[in-house]
Amino acid sequence: MNKYSYQSYDEETMVGSISRNLSISTKQSIEICSYIKGKTADRAITILEEAAALKKAIPFTRFTDGAGHKSGPMASGKFAVKASEAILGLLKTAVANADIKGLNTPLIIVHAVANNAGNKPRYGRQRGRSSKSTHVEIVLAETSGSVETKGKKKSLVDKNEKKKVVKKKVVKKKVVDKEVVEEKPVVADKIIEESKSKVEGSKVEESEVEKSEVEAVKENNNKLTNNLESKPKETPKTEENRKSDSVKQEWVEVLKWQSKKNSYHKKLRNLN
Repeated sequence: MNKYSYQSYDEETMVGSISRNLSISTKQSIEICSYIKGKTADRAITILEEAAALKKAIPFTRFTDGAGHKSGPMASGKFAVKASEAILGLLKTAVANADIKGLNTPLIIVHAVANNAGNKPRYGRQRGRSSKSTHVEIVLAETSGSVETKGKKKSLVDKNEKKKVVKKKVVKKKVVDKEVVEEKPVVADKIIEESKSKVEGSKVEESEVEKSEVEAVKENNNKLTNNLESKPKETPKTEENRKSDSVKQEWVEVLKWQSKKNSYHKKLRNLN
């Protein structure tokens, strides 16, 4: 994808198109881009189509040399047929890219720039003349709020979708008689005393249960300690004892081997 000169380009909500080395006037394309910038894509397409059909001229504000007064709300202007046709095709490709990308409509022209190309081909010999060459770049963006149409802002949100103002209900507090207010604390005091007595009784029961559990745990600990003390302590084996144990095991293995040998010889004798 080509890199656009527009710094705040967002790939998710924006789309654009670039055309390089167009054989159109750079001055006329600059005027056209400055005029369609900030308008919707549909509005810009109609403006360029009318200019190409010689129905309505495009106002020129910067390069006004040779531009006479034209009909309509403008001082000087030109039709710029060739430049308007080239920019119209570029704008339609940008709209097609937006449809492929699935952007919401209407689309606004956020960025429209035309500048002079660096390498220009020359025609002729020593006194030849260079041909016109222009780069054009257009960036479209989704609308999220309001769209400018003929100098007026038109909101995209319907009137029915506006937030409804909800009035706060004022609740009047009822005045309570003094006699009722005086009786309430008496009832509350009784309830508080009863709850205190219940809490104290529950605390006593909990303390007794905890004491019995602690005593049972102590008894179990004492039994375990007594059992450990009653067991005889194993005496560590010395080197002599270990040697004697190893010699005993060797003799046991020798005796087993001899018994097997004797049984084998008996079987052979019986066969003979």
